[in-house]
Amino acid sequence: MQAGVPSAYVLVINGLEYRLRLTAASFVPTAHLVDDVVQEAFLTIYEQREQYRPGINLVAWCRQIVHNHARNAARAWRREQRRRDGAQLDDLVSEELEQVSDELLDQAGRHLATCLQRLPERSAALLQAHYGAGASLSDLAAAEGRPASWARTLAYRARHALARCLRQKMEPT
Repeated sequence: MQAGVPSAYVLVINGLEYRLRLTAASFVPTAHLVDDVVQEAFLTIYEQREQYRPGINLVAWCRQIVHNHARNAARAWRREQRRRDGAQLDDLVSEELEQVSDELLDQAGRHLATCLQRLPERSAALLQAHYGAGASLSDLAAAEGRPASWARTLAYRARHALARCLRQKMEPT
C-alpha cells in the first residue's frame, strides 16, 4: 500500500470496505453517518498511506482511522442534536406561551422572575441580554472574551434550569 501503486490501494480498500463499514456503524449514532465516515476514512487512509509500515496489521490500522472519524462524527452529531433540542425548547416555550391565558401569563411572569433570580448571575444576565435586548449569543461571548460555544452552552443550561423551576412552580399542589 505504499505510494506509487494506486491500483493496489483500490484492491486493498475494496477488500476492507465491509469491515470498515461495520466498524463505523458500531460507533456512529445513526446509519446515515456511516457512508460519510467511511468516505472520510478512505481519504485519510489514502493520504496517510506512506505512514503505513509493512508488518503493522493493516486492518487494525485502517479500523483505527475509521474509529477516529466515527468518534468525531458522533461528537458533531450530538452537538447538533443539543443545538436542535435547544431550538425546539425555544419553539415549545413560545408556542405554549401563546396559548396561555392572561391570568396564567401573569402568574408565569411572576414565576419566571423568581426563577431568573435563582439562576447564577452570569446565566441570568446572558438570558436577559439575549432574549430581552436581542443580543446574539456570539456577541455576548465575544464581550466576555469567550468562544461562542460557551454562550450557547450557558444559555442551554440556563433555559433548562428555568424550565425545571417553572414546571415546579406551575405544578398544581
